[in-house]
Amino acid sequence: MIIDFTLNGSTRSVNVTSAERASDVLIGKCGIKSIQTDCMSGFCGRCMIIKDGLPVPSCLIPAFLLKGSSILTLESYRNNAIYEHLVIELDHMGILPCRHCRNAKLLYAMYLITRPATVLLEDAVRELSSIPCACTDTRTLAAKVIAIRGEHPSGRMSHAHL
Repeated sequence: MIIDFTLNGSTRSVNVTSAERASDVLIGKCGIKSIQTDCMSGFCGRCMIIKDGLPVPSCLIPAFLLKGSSILTLESYRNNAIYEHLVIELDHMGILPCRHCRNAKLLYAMYLITRPATVLLEDAVRELSSIPCACTDTRTLAAKVIAIRGEHPSGRMSHAHL
């Protein structure tokens, strides 16, 4: 079956089978490099995407459910000034996540920075903790995300503008 969806702001038409997961399609047919499939159970968070404005593990979503959706991956943020500021700040502080969880945590951080709803520190800690890795203190990372969010109020715009 051919499905249409929006991937990082561009319309995509992809042929999918009922056996494929969203992660399979995004990696294998769309060339997305920022997501990885390790656990295939949603636990590791390394396959995290933003689907219709919410973070979800793409390994748990049947590919056909991408139909009509708006999907964002870390690639959608990489040329964004706020993303570049985030990476520089985290690196400067010595809390840039490790190569195993970096893409997922940075995607989640950008989701928290750019979403229009209020984000409290405890919310950010809880949400960033959904990507389990001991490389970075989650509370410190969450506090920096909240600080950058405050520095860039214009960053809380629709993802279509990123």
